[in-house]
Amino acid sequence: MKVVLCFALVFLVTVYAEHCRLATGCTLTQCSQGTLACIDSRCTCATDTGNACTTRDDCHAHCQNHGGRAHCVDGSCRCQH
Repeated sequence: MKVVLCFALVFLVTVYAEHCRLATGCTLTQCSQGTLACIDSRCTCATDTGNACTTRDDCHAHCQNHGGRAHCVDGSCRCQH
């Protein structure tokens, strides 16, 4: 039982610590809500609001509606879950 618990803990730490340059490099992270995104060099799930942006400040109002932290990724507001 301890071995299974240790394995599960290591797996969770690995998933949450997955680093990336592009979302295509995220192989362990799975999203039940939103889409896979690479934000601040970390694999995460994010909702694309469909609103254009040039800076993160352009996205704050849109992310309040989606319950997440604002990010401007490739010219589109994304709300990190």
